[in-house]
Amino acid sequence: MSFILHTESPSNEDIIDGNSHNNISIKIAQTLIRDDVNIIGINGPLGSGKSTVIKLLEKNLPEHNFQLINFDAELYQQGSTKKALITKIYDGLIPKIPKSLKEKLTEYKDDALGNNVTYKKTQDSEVTVWAIMFLFSLFVCSQSIRPLQTEWSKNAENVNYYLIGLFFLFLFSPLIVSGLFFIRSYWDKSLKFGNIIKKNSVDVITEKMLVSKEVGSIELHKAISGFKECIPPGIRFLLVIDNLDRIPSEKVKELWSDIELISNSSEKRLKLLIPYSSDHVAKSLSDNLYEGREFISKRIPISFQIPPILSAGWRNVFAHFWQQSFPNDLEALHHDTSELIEIWLPEAYQPITPRYLKKLINDIQITLLSTPYKIKSVTCAYYILTTKQNNISFDKLLIENFEADTLDDKLKEKFKKSIRKLQRIYDNDRKKWIDELLCINYQTNAQLAEGELIDEPLKIALTQYNPDELSRISDMFGFNSAWRRVIDITDPTDWFVTLSKLPAEKSNLVKEALPVVIKSIDSMDITSATTLENETFLPSLNLLKKNGFNIHGLYLDSIQKRILDKTRDYISYDDNKLIELGENYADIQIALQECDLLSQLLGYDLLKELPVSPRAVFYMLNLKDKSSTYKNMDIDGLKLTSDDFIHALQLLYLSDANFNLTERNVSKHINFESDGVQNTFKNGLISGVELAYNKFVSSTVPENILSFEMVILSPHWHNADLNSHYARIIGYNIDWKSNCLAHWMAHMIASKKIISIESYKGYVSDEDELIEFFSCYLRYISDFNRISDALKNESLNTYLIPALEAISHDGMLQIKNTSGIISDSFSVLKQHLSNVFIETLLLNNKPSFCEELEGVHIKTMDSTLIDYLIERDVKDELQTSLINSISIELSSQDQFNKTSDENYGACAKILAFANKTDVHFDFAKDYIYNFYETYEIDAIDRPIPRLVFNTLLKDDQSVVLRNLSDLIYMRDIDVRRQLALLRNFSDLLVYSEDESTLGSRAISRLFNQVQLHPEIASWLDQQNINFTKWNNSDKQATVNIIVNNIELFPLLKEKTPV
Repeated sequence: MSFILHTESPSNEDIIDGNSHNNISIKIAQTLIRDDVNIIGINGPLGSGKSTVIKLLEKNLPEHNFQLINFDAELYQQGSTKKALITKIYDGLIPKIPKSLKEKLTEYKDDALGNNVTYKKTQDSEVTVWAIMFLFSLFVCSQSIRPLQTEWSKNAENVNYYLIGLFFLFLFSPLIVSGLFFIRSYWDKSLKFGNIIKKNSVDVITEKMLVSKEVGSIELHKAISGFKECIPPGIRFLLVIDNLDRIPSEKVKELWSDIELISNSSEKRLKLLIPYSSDHVAKSLSDNLYEGREFISKRIPISFQIPPILSAGWRNVFAHFWQQSFPNDLEALHHDTSELIEIWLPEAYQPITPRYLKKLINDIQITLLSTPYKIKSVTCAYYILTTKQNNISFDKLLIENFEADTLDDKLKEKFKKSIRKLQRIYDNDRKKWIDELLCINYQTNAQLAEGELIDEPLKIALTQYNPDELSRISDMFGFNSAWRRVIDITDPTDWFVTLSKLPAEKSNLVKEALPVVIKSIDSMDITSATTLENETFLPSLNLLKKNGFNIHGLYLDSIQKRILDKTRDYISYDDNKLIELGENYADIQIALQECDLLSQLLGYDLLKELPVSPRAVFYMLNLKDKSSTYKNMDIDGLKLTSDDFIHALQLLYLSDANFNLTERNVSKHINFESDGVQNTFKNGLISGVELAYNKFVSSTVPENILSFEMVILSPHWHNADLNSHYARIIGYNIDWKSNCLAHWMAHMIASKKIISIESYKGYVSDEDELIEFFSCYLRYISDFNRISDALKNESLNTYLIPALEAISHDGMLQIKNTSGIISDSFSVLKQHLSNVFIETLLLNNKPSFCEELEGVHIKTMDSTLIDYLIERDVKDELQTSLINSISIELSSQDQFNKTSDENYGACAKILAFANKTDVHFDFAKDYIYNFYETYEIDAIDRPIPRLVFNTLLKDDQSVVLRNLSDLIYMRDIDVRRQLALLRNFSDLLVYSEDESTLGSRAISRLFNQVQLHPEIASWLDQQNINFTKWNNSDKQATVNIIVNNIELFPLLKEKTPV
């Protein structure tokens, strides 16, 4: 395309509405004619048309009176400004100066510039000795030739050979002197052959030069004064010093003094015109803007102001320039471009000047020319105004949703106004003008540009996991189609990682993209892919889940299978292979980390999904200290079998693994009466482990603390008396004396060889630490009864009791055999230990206690245990088992009779507790009557039948009472049975005349027992006895008894017979 560029040269006509530039030029011309005005200023912003005013001024000045001399300060800023001024003024004057004055004018210039030089030189030189000798030898040589010829021509007898020899010496004397000179110069390097002729000596020169090194103010003043004298009357020169506002401040200050000197020296023949920008020049003259303006007003009292272009005015100027550059613009896009200028004009370009408008149109033309595709000029203007002049990133021009962006509110408003105009111009086809912007920015077609702008940065953002870049790209026009376009050519795991890092305000993007990414990864075969090799993949899934996004898909099943298979393979390694790999083997830790992350994602512990549980060696090497690292797997809840754990300790000890028995994550896997410890008694230790014991009993210092601790696994430790060896070792210079003393006390308890430790307490610096170690070693004791025995001994109770309490706090009181506690030692434990310990002991061993309680006779139970169980606030299986134990002992008539006869107080307590807890012994309802009727008469006065009766249901109680009432009415049984019955059931049995079939004889027998058993009198007194139905003998006897014991029968004494 053809194009017309606008140059910086001033215009030959005033194209501004109102002709303000031409009007100012006329007024300046009128002012310059005045003789009392030597200097005039033209003040206006850069590019406001000051040069145009000067151009117009040339037309308006009387041509025969004024000649313009232009001095461009910007061109001459690097050299001497004064020299340049003198030269430019001279060049401007010389064409108009008469021939007779030109030589004088030139003389003034040369004098000012220092071209005329006058000097005097005085020189004093010396001739060297070598030169004198050489000249003398030449003279002698020349004078000896003729005498030599004369002497040589004589006859042989007349020849004087001495003279001939002397003449030859004179003849060759120059060569001899030269030879001597060269020999001398061999060690005196300053001598040169020329020195023979002329010595290279120092000349004394005295001279005087009238040349100035730099043209100063004096020279400038003389030059201007001289020039003034050469200007003939009637001719005036106007010196225009232009671009004063475009040079450094130092040069401005220098020129400013020159301007003052010229204006004061030239009078009316050489006047000055100074176009300038007051703001720029003032800042150059002084740091204080107002002070700088004061300098200007003092130097340039008369200054014409270039007025700002009116809004309509600059628009018309812009239209004029636009039509020159775009004559075929049928859409008149200059109007819309003017609006864009109004919106985006940077503060640095305000106010709008013709120069700015020219520059903008030139930029538009150049950009259109360099773009390989046809685009609208208004779009190009939008691109230049935003990206070039306002330094806005190009991607901001493509933002689709400004409300979601963090742009400044003013900037958002500018974008909205601009986009409305572009949408109108392009008939609401946003993609069209976006494509044109892409073409301009990337100088290619829109498709390639969009790929460069969105596709490639999107791929890079994904591979670099850059959420900021993805956020930026997501705001661009075309992103919605771009991310779908690239999703199948990018790694889905990169999407997961990057999406998980997006800020909350981009949640809509995550919601939209995540399902598509899941479908994409589901469509892949990830069984052999490197999905899990991306260490940020699983954390990103968890982060997405944490932020509320739904994480699902078939890929999770595949990943779970891969992780479980890999973890299972490692767990299945035999112990020797695991020991060979070493502690915290990297590949195993990676597998465990993946397992933990996937457990977090799925919400359940994947370790529990494994077909095999981690064994002790695997745990000790890879999981022991990882509970805080792998928080989503229940590592603390792993249960190691006792045999496997003790076996692992031995293997790891032999492999020099790094651990101690007192480590919390080690000690928690050993309990009292451990099967693993007890099996070492039967099967012995692994070969090599027994050496720890052998070294212990020798006179050597243990190699390390583990070697010392491992003695605890030796059967000898549990039986032999090793106190002397402990006493020896604790005296060594070891830094684990607390471990030694704790280990020793545990041995005393295990071997029942307890001695006083008072003399060794001084070795303890931290009692809490000692108690912690003691609690660890105690768990290796193979018989818990030894603990009870030690408590009875009380020698170690200072440390034993808190150690046992510490074990209970850890919930580590599992005991294999609880029968000893039930039958004997519970009272000892209860006496010395807290209820917390007792409760933990019972709860940790509840199945064993329940079984033992139901299998042990009540009479062998520790009564303290029975009392404790009955008084517990917690109602659980232990109390049920206790009740069951009495049920077993009442399960048959013989058992009932025997238990009732034995009459253990514990039984009564249990039955009373059973009644309190609504436990019913319905099976024993028939045993009560039979017991009173048939059992040995001396053994029936027992409380147990009544306690059993109390547990019966109401209906069963009624039946039993009727049967027992029958015993009251019987005459042919021993009255002692009736007495025993009344002692236990008098509050329930009631005598009725209507039910008595044997008359008064049965009840009268009871009155006969009042003297021996007065306790039955109260029951008899309460009965409703009708004496009228009695025979006289029974009645009379009974009345006599009542009368004789009147105080025992307060009710019956009121009866008629009495």
